[in-house]
Amino acid sequence: MELLGGLDPSDSMDAIMKAVENVIELVEKDPDGKMVSQALDLIFDQEEKSRDYYMRPFDSDTIYNSLVQIYLDRGEEKNAEHYRRCLDLRQARRWTIIGDSYALLGLSSMAVKYLKRALFFGPTEDLIEEVQKAHDKALKRLGKAGSEIDVLLAKLEKDPGHVKNRLKAISHLIDLDRLDDGLKMVKEAHKASPDDFDLIYKEGVILFGMEDFVSAKKIFTKALKMNENSTNAKRAFNLTEEMLRGIN
Repeated sequence: MELLGGLDPSDSMDAIMKAVENVIELVEKDPDGKMVSQALDLIFDQEEKSRDYYMRPFDSDTIYNSLVQIYLDRGEEKNAEHYRRCLDLRQARRWTIIGDSYALLGLSSMAVKYLKRALFFGPTEDLIEEVQKAHDKALKRLGKAGSEIDVLLAKLEKDPGHVKNRLKAISHLIDLDRLDDGLKMVKEAHKASPDDFDLIYKEGVILFGMEDFVSAKKIFTKALKMNENSTNAKRAFNLTEEMLRGIN
């Protein structure tokens, strides 16, 4: 407890979480101890300070689940609900990051799915409008793809070598989460244009959407070697690395 009380948010979230975990362990071992109320008040204060400082809850579902259970066992529903809300905020943050990542890569159907989850869990008030806009933008793009894809595919049946229509069709298939169809079209196009940057980038996006992040990273690495100044390829590479590390 003394260690936790002496920590400041700037000392790092990891340090605070570790100290909180230690105090929780003590509370769980002796839930009726004399210092339990003081320990829980200290955790409450440090969690709020950390959340204000980092503008997000602790990077740990385990901490919040433990606190919810401790307060439920104590019959303190209000405090249990407070930490349930922290869990919801963590979920909202996670889905927002993932949804934004899919939206940035043009995976609109998947973006809508995850951003809808984020809105369900309720992001912090200062982010609600931003998340809603991202959701609506992806939904609009999804609608456009749905209304245009059949016409584009019909045109490609008549003129399969039309580069502009082919790339647009691939983008729409990606938007619509028809990733197998998109990958098939990319691979067919690769036969005639094996070094086409746009096709290579689209292949990486499709693999990202299939959650084959290892293969996607290889493709985006190849794309960056071809064009190291490509903002899209840089962003895609970085997002893929984040997915490989895992979203906290």
